[in-house]
Amino acid sequence: MKHRDRKFVSSYRDCLLIFLLGILCYVNTLHVPFQLDDVTVIAQNPLIRILYPLQYLFRYDPSRFLTHWTFAVNYYWGGFHVPWFHWVNILLHCGNAILLYFLVKATLRFLPFPQNQNMGKRKIFPVFAAFIFLTHPLQTESVTYIVQRSVLLATAFYLAGLLGYIQLRMKFHWGLYFLILAVAILGAMTKPIFITLPLTIMLYEFYFLSSVKRQRMALLILPYLFILILVPLGIMLFALNYFAEPFAAAKWIYATRTSMEVPRAIYFLTEWSVVTRYMGLLFFPASQNILHAVPMARYIWEGPAFLSLCLIVSLLFCAVFVRHKKPLFSFGILWFFILMIPESSIFPLSDVMFEHRLYLAVGCFALIVLDGVAALVKRPRRFWVLGLIVLNLSILTYARNLAWQSPAGLLEDAIAKSPAKPQLHNALGIIYERERLFNLALMEFEKARVLDKKSPIALNHLGRVYAAKRDFASSAAAFNKALAINPDYFEANFNLGNLYYHKKDWPASLRCYRRALKLRPKDDFVLFKMAKIYESMKNFSEAKRYYQLAVSYAPYSTAALYALGNLYLQEHNYAQAILLYNQVLEIDPRYALAHNTLAIAYVNVAESQKAEFHLKQAVRLNPGDPVAYLNLSELYQRRGDEKNAEYYRNLARRYILNNRPKEFVTELDAPEF
Repeated sequence: MKHRDRKFVSSYRDCLLIFLLGILCYVNTLHVPFQLDDVTVIAQNPLIRILYPLQYLFRYDPSRFLTHWTFAVNYYWGGFHVPWFHWVNILLHCGNAILLYFLVKATLRFLPFPQNQNMGKRKIFPVFAAFIFLTHPLQTESVTYIVQRSVLLATAFYLAGLLGYIQLRMKFHWGLYFLILAVAILGAMTKPIFITLPLTIMLYEFYFLSSVKRQRMALLILPYLFILILVPLGIMLFALNYFAEPFAAAKWIYATRTSMEVPRAIYFLTEWSVVTRYMGLLFFPASQNILHAVPMARYIWEGPAFLSLCLIVSLLFCAVFVRHKKPLFSFGILWFFILMIPESSIFPLSDVMFEHRLYLAVGCFALIVLDGVAALVKRPRRFWVLGLIVLNLSILTYARNLAWQSPAGLLEDAIAKSPAKPQLHNALGIIYERERLFNLALMEFEKARVLDKKSPIALNHLGRVYAAKRDFASSAAAFNKALAINPDYFEANFNLGNLYYHKKDWPASLRCYRRALKLRPKDDFVLFKMAKIYESMKNFSEAKRYYQLAVSYAPYSTAALYALGNLYLQEHNYAQAILLYNQVLEIDPRYALAHNTLAIAYVNVAESQKAEFHLKQAVRLNPGDPVAYLNLSELYQRRGDEKNAEYYRNLARRYILNNRPKEFVTELDAPEF
């Protein structure tokens, strides 16, 4: 067999082993239900049900457009069948491990003597780098937690972009160049960590490619410079859309923070301790948690902050000092700190520490471990030492995934480790609320309120639960207390409006909705509810105006489109009603009521065949609805088909005619973790 063929077979075998190990580590996650933000971002997100047109998803969040598009593809092919969502995450994780495998394999060729003699001849190092990356238990939050697919996609494009740069430096090819340009554009729509790729490429160039002849460098780095523009632009557009503000270049500040509560200096000081804790978790992945309790640092001379700074400076000095003797070790340390820049520096985020922020940094850890093993362990024993490391990591990963099996169990585990985090109690309360365990939910929300008396969030949740229990006086009191703490709290204004809406106190409800609308002028839910009030008040012109506003800001809102279609149907504007109902069904073909009402519109324009089709669709989608049976019976009666008319009339008699109104609590906002 030729040398080239042997290399191909060896790489193919290694990639197959990586896939098999990845599946073994994560096979117990396939039936893990939607957790935490999975519910709001995926399960309750109407945009996920829309694969086309793409501009709806792009407007929702330009900075993570590609991530949400993959969720839409998942839904298109398999609905909300959770195993399919997990399979995509697992395969992406395995693919990223393979990309790291090829990156390490390429990098070993550039190591100077004697490092290339010490490592380059050992074929086990690239595959073990991939194994460590694949099996480290810190990766579970990125792989098992479906919504963190953004991290997986960002890493895939990140590593592909770095490998593409290496290949272009060795031999320029226009086809590969345009492929890398596409990688840069798509990667910018995954996760902000992608913005560090140009800096990583500069570091890689300095460490490993300085001896390679430079050609067309200005052209080569151009795709990577686009990243420095596209990533901040996507974040800024998302923030401006969220706050319903017009675009302006001066508002670039929106791209540099997502939390207005933590000052930059305090966040920066706190992140020193966070980074050292990250390093500890990389080497000793114990006490993993979905939300770590980290005290805020106020001054540089505080013990944890100062000691962390000393450790960070020492590591940076060490990396520079051993740069020639241990280039892989040195590069791994510096790359780690580059990856920490977007989320652990001067750009405040709402939470200071999350394990998924270490996903790609585990690759840096793998490089450091490989170099350490190469230096400390003789060749005959390296395989067994690395194998033992991977085995231990695999067992820890499999065990950590067991904690994700139950949403309540995961949060109970987190609270046991961080009992003083009100966010965890709120999240557990939401789980209990969804399971209609209202007393348990009230207990958790009360704990959250006691832990953070200055926050209106727990009070808002309490108001929701009291509303679900039909204790409307306590519900109103909780919402008003939340607004006393923060009058500009959108959720409490909206929910209080829903409470008055339920009591049919239209003026009070409108006052609350108007306050909510001032806070989010483009919120389609508020506009829809205001339109419903005006419709109830028989002010159809105002109802139509607010429905149209809701549709203009959220063209995917089936509720607003359907309600607007009903108004046109009442006005005998059948053409416009048919247009709107068809839009609803393009977005959600399973909307049985829209099929039924569209059939009524078709009857009125003498489109009997189309009416029959949509009535049968309504019956198929909701076989327990007697209205569709009666409408079908009436349709056949008009045709003179007595046999079919009597058949569907008899079916309708089997069911109790009632409106079956929705639970009041479903009209309240869906809380986020």
